[in-house]
Amino acid sequence: MAAETAGEQTGTFVFTVDFESPEKYAAQVAAMDEDNELRDLTVSLTRSTSPITMLSTAVSSEIPLPNAHKSGRGSIIEVHITKVALGRFDGAIHEADAVATLLEKAGAVGVQVFSLSYAGAQSGCLGLAVEWPSAKAQAQSAAVWASDPFGAQMTVSMLNGTSATTLLSSALYRDIPL
Repeated sequence: MAAETAGEQTGTFVFTVDFESPEKYAAQVAAMDEDNELRDLTVSLTRSTSPITMLSTAVSSEIPLPNAHKSGRGSIIEVHITKVALGRFDGAIHEADAVATLLEKAGAVGVQVFSLSYAGAQSGCLGLAVEWPSAKAQAQSAAVWASDPFGAQMTVSMLNGTSATTLLSSALYRDIPL
């Protein structure tokens, strides 16, 4: 994905790999650990002669939402990283579930919530990823926050600190199929 509107990360690329289960992830890690050629490539990416500069890596795990939501893929991915208030994890998941329902009214698909691990200062944070069919659909989603009573309430709750989470960062990415 290319970070299009992402603060200091704008213009960077994000590479993601999805695994069906923790077991499949562990098997892949074991295979990669035994591959000397891959290890040499990884080391070469840290040198000054590398064509890329790696900024960070992380592992995330999807957290199922309580209700069913629209599946699908979109070319624009909106990502919000939040810190959960102590003792408010269940509330954070229910808020994310309600936000998914709200954004689906505006055309969102494939909404996911995930926890971050091995992510430096963002370890333990929650992420919300929302896929949109187009940049226009994502931009027009702003209207649902103002026109829907839950959207307006959630906006006020986030701004006055009564939400179960505190927003740390938001970004828009464009999917670049390989």
